[in-house]
Amino acid sequence: RTILLAALVPACVLIWAVGPVGAAIALAMIALLARCLTVMATRLCGGITGDMLGAANEWAETAFVIAAPLLLAFR
Repeated sequence: RTILLAALVPACVLIWAVGPVGAAIALAMIALLARCLTVMATRLCGGITGDMLGAANEWAETAFVIAAPLLLAFR
């Protein structure tokens, strides 16, 4: 229940801020970055570690900070 709430609230705020299309673009970009990191982690480290999960989180935050102004500009 807590995980669902933790995912649902930011998703609703994102949809409100940039609209459904912008939110879908942002979420797709974050998922793509996480997938790229997963492939790199598997190839380089043999699997996912806590450090890799932290890196995926930082990548997602950075991607959002870069993409948010662009999405808001095209709103």
